[in-house]
Amino acid sequence: MDIIDLTEDDNETTQTMAPTARNRPNRKRTNNDDEETSFLSPKPGTTAVRRSKRQQRLRHVISETQDEKNISMGNDEEVDSFDEETGGIKAEDIATVSSNDDDDEDDHKCKEELRSPSPIISSVSSIATSATTMPPSLTTAGVTTTNATSSSAAKASVTPAEMETYLRERRRAITTRTFDLSLIPPSEIFPTGRTIKKMPGWTGHWPAIRELMQNTIDHLGLLDPRTGRRHAALHLRVTTENDGNEVVVIHQFCCKDEPICTIRTKRDSLVIEQLYTYPLPSRALDTGVTDETKFNSTSTAGGFGDGFKTAALALHSLGENRFDSMTWTFDARKEKRRIVWFFESDEREAVGRFSKSRVLRVRIENTENNSTASLDDDGNKMGRAYIMTQTVKAKDIGKSFLIEAVPRLQIFWDVDESTIIGTSTSGGDYIAPALLQPPIPGTDASSLTSMMPSPASSSTRRRKKATSPLFPGNDNIRQPEAGIYVRGIWVRKPPIPDTLMCFFGSRLQVSGRDRNDVHEEELVDAVAHVIRKCNNLERLRGLLEPLRGIRSSSSSIDDDTRERRSKRHTMGNKGQNDWLLKSPRFLNQLWMMEKHRNYVLHDVLQIPQNAIFVSSRTTKSSDPFLRWASDFLQKKGAPLAPIEPGANRYLFEEVSEAELTDRCVRILNDDLKQNNNKKADDD
Repeated sequence: MDIIDLTEDDNETTQTMAPTARNRPNRKRTNNDDEETSFLSPKPGTTAVRRSKRQQRLRHVISETQDEKNISMGNDEEVDSFDEETGGIKAEDIATVSSNDDDDEDDHKCKEELRSPSPIISSVSSIATSATTMPPSLTTAGVTTTNATSSSAAKASVTPAEMETYLRERRRAITTRTFDLSLIPPSEIFPTGRTIKKMPGWTGHWPAIRELMQNTIDHLGLLDPRTGRRHAALHLRVTTENDGNEVVVIHQFCCKDEPICTIRTKRDSLVIEQLYTYPLPSRALDTGVTDETKFNSTSTAGGFGDGFKTAALALHSLGENRFDSMTWTFDARKEKRRIVWFFESDEREAVGRFSKSRVLRVRIENTENNSTASLDDDGNKMGRAYIMTQTVKAKDIGKSFLIEAVPRLQIFWDVDESTIIGTSTSGGDYIAPALLQPPIPGTDASSLTSMMPSPASSSTRRRKKATSPLFPGNDNIRQPEAGIYVRGIWVRKPPIPDTLMCFFGSRLQVSGRDRNDVHEEELVDAVAHVIRKCNNLERLRGLLEPLRGIRSSSSSIDDDTRERRSKRHTMGNKGQNDWLLKSPRFLNQLWMMEKHRNYVLHDVLQIPQNAIFVSSRTTKSSDPFLRWASDFLQKKGAPLAPIEPGANRYLFEEVSEAELTDRCVRILNDDLKQNNNKKADDD
């Protein structure tokens, strides 16, 4: 079966057929490899090769410099603190390269190339994989692989050194969390003191899945807080299997082709297996306990705090007919221990005025585990030595994960960088149209049909309102769900329909006890920051141009452009540039602030600073003064800006009679002074 590689070359997408299995070159990488190999590698001796070598040498030296400074992949600094011109690499790192390279000319070229970050290349490939080639953790007796989908959103410039840095950070995280496992008794029951009951903000599967995935994303650093994208050292692999009559969908986040996190979903089960995870102490079950990873960081959305306990409560509250079990298994193979947490319910009888209820408890068992599988693999020895497996069995939870959770978690999908309004070319906060984004990898597999709801059912129509849009022309392909995202996780619907609003760092925080809202004022400020720091003014200008209104027939614009501007609430080929203006009420909050209004008028729309906005009501007024003032200002060359029909009234405020009078008086005074000075010179 052929592989199709989608790559970008000079902003143009080219599609090439990869070699077949017979003539495919050996692409295995060894530890001594200094350069990346590719099916599309340039020919030796070309300029592209020389440039590639300079970039490889530059990245290698910078990587060593960062390692010496102990710069971790989980940097807690805000996105905007990075140098946007160099893609987050500091000036002193560039200086280090200069001091370590003897070729001054190459140094200069490397610096110039560094200041022009490479575009993020997304590729979606379809591959066929047999069960025997799957990683050890995925091979199951009686399970056959039907198809596999691979997706990668890593930057084209990722190097083996960067991947090794990511793995080194994971190993370091283990050493900071170790404790004596013998302190855990062979068996104990830990009461949480929390009553199992329905909670308004925790209905359905999504809130519980959100909390479980949030812990996994933060613990393994799957989302890079510096770029707001899936970590560049990772690539996502999506495969499907048949387990009897059931479909198993497998998402794998891999580094160096080794799985860091594997998520297996069947219709009624969800299994999250994550490496590099040391067993948690029972102290994590205390209500209100602080995870220092979360407390000391602004780049992660959560740690192992109260969220997973609330998630367990929400799952138990579904009822016995919809919820079966939830277990966490920690395999510490180096210490030969297996620690299992069973999230169970316990009945409490009525006492006095307190009614009978169910409460959450966790039964912990610490047993011997003599399995040493995969410990001989030096490349990932520590990762496979400590594995955590979260298993949830509930009715339709696997379907909910694929239909609801995957479109709401940024680690599972990519964005078309050419469509976004962002603060940096190398990542950061951004706003983008959801309907123009690529399909989510893996959602086009025909084997997912059994997990998708039937189009004819009424429950399907209700679900479509709360899930991601379907890709045009294929009901099995889904796109990212429109919404407000904080640190890679969907929070709520956006104020601008069909829009992705993604924020990282500490600029926007989740509010509310149920973690499903943000403060409106903070959101307005965050969106204003993206607009003011936009890295592509030309694109932003095209999006905000309709704010001027519809030009008159004598204008130079054509009829098609005028029609597009007049239909701002449409999407598709004609209205794809109007997505930012689909909610005038929200953006008007920005235009009412003078600093934002002036930026849009003068910097984006390029209207002169001292422009006077007048409508036909002023220029064609029957009032003698207004008619004279308009003619006078035009003759004096004052920048009169006509207000077109449909122009935004908060941006284009018509000049008042008092302001018009003041402007005319100032011009007359200036003329009088010039005449007096001229007479004085003549005398």
